[in-house]
Amino acid sequence: MRRFASQALWALTLAVPAPALAQENALSEARTYRPHTSALRIDRAQAPVIDGDLTDPAWGSATVIDAFYQVEPTIGATPSEPTRLYLMYDEQNLYVGVHAFDSDPARIRASIMSRDGQVRLDDQVRIFLDPLDSGRNGYTFAMNPLGAREDAVITNNSQYVREWDAIWSGDARIVADGWTAEFAIPFANMPHARDVEAWGMQVLRVIRRHNEQIRWSAIDRAYSANDLSFIGRIEAPADIEAGRGLDVQTFATAAWRAESGKGQDVELEASGNAYYRITSSLTGTLTINTDFSDTPLDQRQVNTGRFSLFLPETRDFFLQDVSLFEFGGAALAIENDPNGSPFFSRRIGIVGGEEVDLLAGGKLSGRIQNLNLGALVVQTGDDGALAGQVLAAGRISAPIGRGGQIGAVFTTGDPTGVDDNHVVGGDVQFRSTSVFEGQVLQGEAYALMSSSGARGEDASFGFSLAYPNDALNWQVRAKQIGEDFFPALGFVNRAVIRRYDGSVRLRHRPDPGGLLRWREVGASGSLTTDLGDALESRDLRAWIGALGDGGDEVELGLREVVEDIDGPFTLPGGVVVTPGRYRDVVADVFFHSSTARPVALLGLVEIGGFLGGDMERYTAELSFRPAGFFTGQVGYTYQSLDLPGGAVVIRITELVGSVNFSPDMSVAFQLQHDNISDALGASARFRWEYAPGSELFVALGERGELVSSSYTSLTTQVAVRVGRTWRF
Repeated sequence: MRRFASQALWALTLAVPAPALAQENALSEARTYRPHTSALRIDRAQAPVIDGDLTDPAWGSATVIDAFYQVEPTIGATPSEPTRLYLMYDEQNLYVGVHAFDSDPARIRASIMSRDGQVRLDDQVRIFLDPLDSGRNGYTFAMNPLGAREDAVITNNSQYVREWDAIWSGDARIVADGWTAEFAIPFANMPHARDVEAWGMQVLRVIRRHNEQIRWSAIDRAYSANDLSFIGRIEAPADIEAGRGLDVQTFATAAWRAESGKGQDVELEASGNAYYRITSSLTGTLTINTDFSDTPLDQRQVNTGRFSLFLPETRDFFLQDVSLFEFGGAALAIENDPNGSPFFSRRIGIVGGEEVDLLAGGKLSGRIQNLNLGALVVQTGDDGALAGQVLAAGRISAPIGRGGQIGAVFTTGDPTGVDDNHVVGGDVQFRSTSVFEGQVLQGEAYALMSSSGARGEDASFGFSLAYPNDALNWQVRAKQIGEDFFPALGFVNRAVIRRYDGSVRLRHRPDPGGLLRWREVGASGSLTTDLGDALESRDLRAWIGALGDGGDEVELGLREVVEDIDGPFTLPGGVVVTPGRYRDVVADVFFHSSTARPVALLGLVEIGGFLGGDMERYTAELSFRPAGFFTGQVGYTYQSLDLPGGAVVIRITELVGSVNFSPDMSVAFQLQHDNISDALGASARFRWEYAPGSELFVALGERGELVSSSYTSLTTQVAVRVGRTWRF
């Protein structure tokens, strides 16, 4: 059966015709189209009321933008529905008004109401701002027709850091001829340089039922939606103020905790953060007795490999100006696994999976003349088992061209206190559209050196070169991690290696109006060796895929995986893998139904060999959004491993959702369980932002063991927190 599936998939792959490498109906000037505008300056007394209603007189004299173009489904085409955008500002805020016309308002997709919910699943309008005109880092603010707000930091023209939250106001409403939205974005949220003549700005609208994407600038699929390198420009607002530049966050938390075998405990704590804008583009941050009670559960994972898994940062203090600490780009981070990263903030405050108090911390972030700066110093607490530590990290960079930079990084300290540790390094990143006539070409290279008393000195270095365009997309990467390379504040899950990666993908877009939006064929490969070039791992994959005009996506793939195991290790369930070379073939099928519908299904099936045995894996996620007041998702993964050293079945179940009373008041819940650890984790988090920057937060958490139908509670905790931001 496995052999038949492999042959059939290869036949389908070869049957896909090679796509054309040019977009025939693209605007000839699309790749260089960078509109420029300015916003109307108004007095503070003229500011509109932010209620989603554009009848306020102030909007009547605002700057108007109505030249928008399709990017999906047809580059440069006239949108199916017109959009009108209004711009103005006073000394404190940028105001954006949007009239998203729609000839059939009953079909407007509006199902998300929670703060920072997945508004991308609905009709939406999204504003991108690059106040430092960096061409690579910035901010995005989005709303859907229900007034649900989302904000994020954009780093390196690629990553959305959605955990970042700014203080801003917005509201929206559905009207007779479409929907309208109002944004009020304080300048105090974003560092901005007074010597910058213009800010980068992009406006994006999505009409979800058509899977239609409309933009103001960068009218080309060569630029992803979060690519800030060649977006439009808005004349830098003049004579603006951010008050005295001081934001003080104060929190009062009451927490009750009951732990099996340790009894009960009640804690009352005060904590706070202060943000002082030293200059318009440089911010100093101070945290005292940092509170992380609003941090959600980590995604439940069961490790079926030899190397530790990566979990992203979710804590607010470390997410502030996180883009300024980004290092190495795609040369360092491969498939969301930044093996070899010099700085990983989860090393601070979490040691051996246990939380460690952060007594105080300071951060300096922003821009000094032409230099981008990020510096962090933290003092951890002494809990008896671990002595308190002073930990520090710093990053400095300077722009090169449009969207490129050159920089350096350093870290010092060991969270465990076991060793002295220091890391220094440098990187260079570039981005160009002139080498290949408007197509994007980007590259990154980095080098790092670590020093510790126990391990001595060792290095890591790498590079990446990519052509990330729509019709043709390719990338090559390589990196080396030395045997004794050890960044104590970084992330290394596999050392003593050289890794080489490459991929190529061809995508063909049929004429609009057909059944398919695009079809593609691609191949990728990864080769890992030791420092003597002896093979350790090889992973080759080929695939074909298609996206339907309605938004349904399907992909079929075939992989060959080779692993050279030099020592025994144990998988979940006590299954032992013995040394040897293993070659396995795996077929996979992926399906994701359109998110434009109230119910969407994601499915993944993988069947084939695994370390000398057989493997089957089935993953299903069912998401449902029947109305704006409720969203939910049920996920289930079943994985069966039958190896010479034993067999195991892994089951992971997750339920997440939210009940939304308004865009500013919601209850979010999570429930996770896996049969390997028998651990059950549950949380419910009530958040009410009763005024911008002021909130009431209540968290309930439960951790225990569920074996068959028998449940044992290990930890129960309840936290109530009141927080307010005082902006001076």
